[in-house]
Amino acid sequence: MSRVTIKVGGKLLTGWESVDISKSMTSLCGSFGMAQSATNDNGVTTFLPVFPGDRVSVELEGAAFLTGWVDAISPKVDAKSHGIGVEGREITCDLVDCGREPKSPIHWKNLTLPQLIRELVQPFGLTFTDTGAPVGSPFKLFSAEPGDSVFQTIQKAASVRGLLPMTLPDGSITTVVEGKGRATDRLVYGLNILSASGKYDNKGRFSAYHVTGQAPVSPGSSYFGGAKKHTSTAGATDPLVTRYRPLVVVESGEVRGTMAQTRANWEATTRAAKASTVEVTVRGWTQSDGTLWECARTASVEIPYLFGPGARELLISAVRYSYGPGGTVAVLSLVTPGAFKQLPENKKAAVSTPDAWASVRRAQK
Repeated sequence: MSRVTIKVGGKLLTGWESVDISKSMTSLCGSFGMAQSATNDNGVTTFLPVFPGDRVSVELEGAAFLTGWVDAISPKVDAKSHGIGVEGREITCDLVDCGREPKSPIHWKNLTLPQLIRELVQPFGLTFTDTGAPVGSPFKLFSAEPGDSVFQTIQKAASVRGLLPMTLPDGSITTVVEGKGRATDRLVYGLNILSASGKYDNKGRFSAYHVTGQAPVSPGSSYFGGAKKHTSTAGATDPLVTRYRPLVVVESGEVRGTMAQTRANWEATTRAAKASTVEVTVRGWTQSDGTLWECARTASVEIPYLFGPGARELLISAVRYSYGPGGTVAVLSLVTPGAFKQLPENKKAAVSTPDAWASVRRAQK
């Protein structure tokens, strides 16, 4: 196993027996869990002090891997052993759990997406890191929904631009777009895949997507006070959903024609792509060249039992890194490319997602 170092409250954690770390393109903050055995010195059982609210840092081969907070601890004892379980999440978890103070602004004008995110995360002592994702032009007006968490506000703003908010190893927040690179290794059953499973689920898929939003007629107009507003509507379709299943999305803030179309395209494309999912387990957290298995990268996947002969290009949407009695493994969740793709704003999307099991269906006829 690659060398993993865990510190809690700045102190090195030793004696831990297992660790699980999960990161996903659909979750702002990753989660972690650890189990540690107690030490016994002259008949006195002691634990390394770990408490809810402690700051945790995880390093892999000396490089930052995760920065988070301890959410909960679970000490346990029986006739044969003493131990403690530790659960937590990346430090951006407060953005998921918390809303804005009642006196905080809920409307912003002429801010870029990074500027908006920086303003939202600053009270939590967090920062935004620009990793080069195309963030588009400034929002003439963006409004938060009352009662939304800070993360929900960020997520809505990012989705208008076809982007996803994620947490970096140092604890800062960034925006990403799918396909930032390719995995070095192919994923091949019988070569480096230990186990695999697939699922095709149409519950979240619809035949048509309609996005509606309102904005002041002119940038100088007030959004309130009875000012005249312009209503924008846009739509996208999924021809592979053959029965009548419309989804209506109502947006707040400045959602003009092209922005509404981007959101409609995003909903149609991502929902279709995420309907096909594959989960594979590989040995180790890194590939043959030492690089980490990471989200947002595409990979060549060969699993004849699931897809028939040949390779499929899939996107790594989530990774669970695990170390324990069963060894060191990474569990990769994969979806069809396009699940988080940024689309042109001015074109209506008619989704065309290939059937991952097409060759299997043909063979059975």
